[in-house]
Amino acid sequence: MAGRLGEAELHYRRAIALHAADFDALHLLGVCRSQQGDFRQAIDLLERCIALNPGAGPAMANLGNALQDAGRFEEARKWIERATGLMPGNPDLPANHGNLLRRMNRTEDAIRSYRSALAIDPSHPGALQSLGDCLRNLGRPGEALSCFQSAAAAAPDSAQARYNLGVALADLDRPREAIDQFDAALRLRADHVDALRNRGIALMRLHRADEALHSLERAIQVQPDSADAHYTRANLLRELGRYDDALAAYDRALQLAPNHNDAHFNRGIALMRLDRPVEALAGFDHVLATTGEDAETLTNRGSAFGELGRHEEALRDLARALELEPGNPAAYNNYGVALNRLDRYHEALASFDRALSLNARFDKAYANRAIALSELGRHTQALDDLEQALAIDPDNPMVQMSEAIARLRAGDFARGWRAVEARWREKSTGLFHRHDPARLWLGEGEVRGSTVLLHAEQGLGDTLQFCRYALLVAARGAHVWLEAQAPALRLLESLAGVDRVFAHGDAPTDYDWQLPLMSLPLAFGTTLETVPSRAPYLAAAAPIVADWSEVLGARSGRPRIGLAWSGSPTHKNDRRRSVPLATLLPLAAVDAEWISLQVGVRGQDRQEMGRMGLRTFDDRLTDLAQTAGLIENLDLVVTVDTVIAHVAGALGRPVWVMLPFNPDWRWLLERSDSPWYPTARLFRQATPGDWSGVVSDILRALRDSKVVAA
Repeated sequence: MAGRLGEAELHYRRAIALHAADFDALHLLGVCRSQQGDFRQAIDLLERCIALNPGAGPAMANLGNALQDAGRFEEARKWIERATGLMPGNPDLPANHGNLLRRMNRTEDAIRSYRSALAIDPSHPGALQSLGDCLRNLGRPGEALSCFQSAAAAAPDSAQARYNLGVALADLDRPREAIDQFDAALRLRADHVDALRNRGIALMRLHRADEALHSLERAIQVQPDSADAHYTRANLLRELGRYDDALAAYDRALQLAPNHNDAHFNRGIALMRLDRPVEALAGFDHVLATTGEDAETLTNRGSAFGELGRHEEALRDLARALELEPGNPAAYNNYGVALNRLDRYHEALASFDRALSLNARFDKAYANRAIALSELGRHTQALDDLEQALAIDPDNPMVQMSEAIARLRAGDFARGWRAVEARWREKSTGLFHRHDPARLWLGEGEVRGSTVLLHAEQGLGDTLQFCRYALLVAARGAHVWLEAQAPALRLLESLAGVDRVFAHGDAPTDYDWQLPLMSLPLAFGTTLETVPSRAPYLAAAAPIVADWSEVLGARSGRPRIGLAWSGSPTHKNDRRRSVPLATLLPLAAVDAEWISLQVGVRGQDRQEMGRMGLRTFDDRLTDLAQTAGLIENLDLVVTVDTVIAHVAGALGRPVWVMLPFNPDWRWLLERSDSPWYPTARLFRQATPGDWSGVVSDILRALRDSKVVAA
């Protein structure tokens, strides 16, 4: 083509050399130079034409086109309008005028020009397509569809017309019809990448994931450097929960188009799902730096700040998102989440209420409002909200887990144990099936003579609480193996009903059945009335008990009281269940021998230990067997909700447990005793964060008890 243009140009130049005022040669050479991208010379030639013939409408039109392509829009508009006035019956001129006005961001004026073209020729394909594009961009998909239908009828062999019709149908949430049009476009042009990509999007809407993925992979095969195709494939992979694969696809899209802000944004969403908020934050920062503030990106950056514990920054971003978009329910929801994390529950409730007023089917807002209600002690309302969330999305494992915990806390064990099985599907729990799911036993079927492997799945406290069920499994005639954390192994060797104890990863695979410890209450249909509460069910080894007796020395006549005031700092609820040792200093007024059961003392607490008069042996507390041996030498254990409470309870020793206002489910609600541990006494915060009230209650109870003399 370029060669033929060159020959034509040579012919025109010879004609001009013979006759400098050859209008036709000047005109045609100007068109050629414009087609070749030499707009400066094209404009000069076309202006010479018009100087020769001031009424030459075609030359004016072509001059307008050259000026438009050169980016000189106002000058172009003047010449195209003059040409249109001279050739009022030519629909191409108002259609081209519309294209220019679109480039000038004058969409409504462009629409009027396209309608003028269609008044001359109702089936003008270019005007129909361009008018449809304008209407679609203005959010008027019904009118756009009518245009694209007319365009497809006018040009039945146009792949682009079929593609545009498919896009309009997709905009109207008619994905099946859209797919038919994309297929028609692909029959006309098999390499139509956009048709393949949008076909994949429509299939995604129909939850036909495999077909969608195939369509998107075809698009990438046709055009490997299509950033949009890689981006759309990444979105599908993210929706399928294949976050690592999605991340790789986003990265490929960004290699091809480093400033693809949608890819940066959605890559951030995938990173959030992978619990990588630092990297997600960088992606959101990039979008905001490139495009300026927008509510959606600020909302998600606020979530990233929240996951990093930077709650004030989260609130700042979310407040700004709400300024930009006051009707954004997601921003109100995330704002409430940030307030929850700052223990500002009443304010959080107001934010969740606002989110739900904007979107009554916002399941996440119901679930998050349930957290605030629970922390305020409004447990019945919290459960109602969780039920609402599940009515909207019955398969959400996170909400199922929240509902399970709420039911267990309320004592509704029948439904709670069943619901808690959702923990295996909820990624945030970090749980995975260590053993063959096909050999899972949940209490049904005969196990006599079989080997049943019970295995720990969560924390040490859970292991000690639920290992008691081993005796019930053994009573069914099974051989019981137990796999657990290394610090618990020696103590668990004392558990009745267990034939062999293994550390995590060391259990043989030749068992017949397996069962996670937390599923044992479900397997045995445990209710409040049937909790296997016999204690003790664990015992400290006699030599260890004797060794501790020697370490402690002769009794002074004062009671020996063990004290534990904090759990693991990595526990998600640590800030509520642990208490600064300084808060417990009033207990030192009790005439007792105070023994620290704490391992891993925090910096500030260590400074308070001397003031408390605590005897410390944390270097000797190397596993739970040692802790049990020490507890057997004590008269009482006072502890927060940590593994120490479970050791003492399993040993059948007197244990007083200090609980936050909204306690872990296992301690139930409002009661001062525990069906799990008959020797336990519970001391609860009367209001959130009020440890001083708990200390006062313990002081009073110590002075009233037989442990301490009046």
